[in-house]
Amino acid sequence: MRAGLHLKKAFGARKLGEVSADDIELYLLRRLQDRVRIKTGAGVVLREKLKPATVHQELRILRRVLNVAVRKKLLPSNPCAGVEFPVAVKGLFGPHYMGWAEQQQIEFQAPEYIRNIIRIITDTLLRVYKELMQMKKDQVNLENAVVWIPDSKTENGVAEVPLTELGGFPEPTVAGHTPTVRLASAGPLRVLVFLGRVHLYEGLPPATVVHGGLIDTDMNPADGPGSDFLSNVTALGRYGTADDIAATVAHLAGDGGSYASGTAITIDGGFAA
Repeated sequence: MRAGLHLKKAFGARKLGEVSADDIELYLLRRLQDRVRIKTGAGVVLREKLKPATVHQELRILRRVLNVAVRKKLLPSNPCAGVEFPVAVKGLFGPHYMGWAEQQQIEFQAPEYIRNIIRIITDTLLRVYKELMQMKKDQVNLENAVVWIPDSKTENGVAEVPLTELGGFPEPTVAGHTPTVRLASAGPLRVLVFLGRVHLYEGLPPATVVHGGLIDTDMNPADGPGSDFLSNVTALGRYGTADDIAATVAHLAGDGGSYASGTAITIDGGFAA
């Protein structure tokens, strides 16, 4: 009864189609900060914070209500499907970590599309509701076996993946040169940045290389020690940014770089001039 009152107060005045997964998660976060209210003769007394299990019960009720709306075709889908409960609920769920042998048994019994889903989850470690279920067709690169994750768990939205057989990224043959590939944005383009070393003596063709100079990074911040001196050494009098590098990469990755090969382009604001 109380759960229904809280849900009605939060969502009762809104149309079904206006309730999103983000709205529900914000509601849950707010409820987890609420305190137990005890009515007394002197007024309302606030006690300890609500238990996560109590708030999770409200989520289950809301999910059932919206499932009814989906069955009656009042909603195309249940927004609760995209909701991840903000905190762990002790005693409500028992975590289970699937081993390789168990995964093989499940794949053996499952139809092909389920096997593919299981492999995608275990190989990429995508969050099921936040990343996998929200994935769009244009975010999947089947040729290179790569997926683009716009809602990344990392602060800067960049993720690194181990190098596999990616088109245009031959695996080095020299010991100790095992690289990674970083997924990043370069202007309007989505690009794969090779982080490693390859050599002509390995039989690999020449490619265009972009060298960054004095760039503002976590390891070399523009406000770090000696930064004023270094800025004055450059012709432009400042540190470069990731956008400065991205603009050149975007040009080379597009039609503008179709005739560039086997050369090195330095983006350093005139540091070496």
